[in-house]
Amino acid sequence: FELLGYASLSLEATLVLPQVAQNFRRRSVEGLSRFLVAGWVFGDMAKAAYFVMTGAPTQFLMCGCVQLSIDTLIIAQFVLYRGRPPFQSDLAVHLHS
Repeated sequence: FELLGYASLSLEATLVLPQVAQNFRRRSVEGLSRFLVAGWVFGDMAKAAYFVMTGAPTQFLMCGCVQLSIDTLIIAQFVLYRGRPPFQSDLAVHLHS
């Protein structure tokens, strides 16, 4: 059951990675709600604080750190891509012409 626990924590911690990758490919955060991201960040911060205060097992602390790191990436994308429309490749622009 330990393996199942590690697998589920890993999955939960990395659920947002496809969104991070899509933002990077598009060089935009258009369509991504700031309120959703704020909810993720504050929820992950509260969860990590809870894990620290209750002396939760190491895998929970690691999960919290991974989640906060990914949250930091999304916040950085909001700063870097602020106001940018989604990137379109030359092929996409040609097909829509």
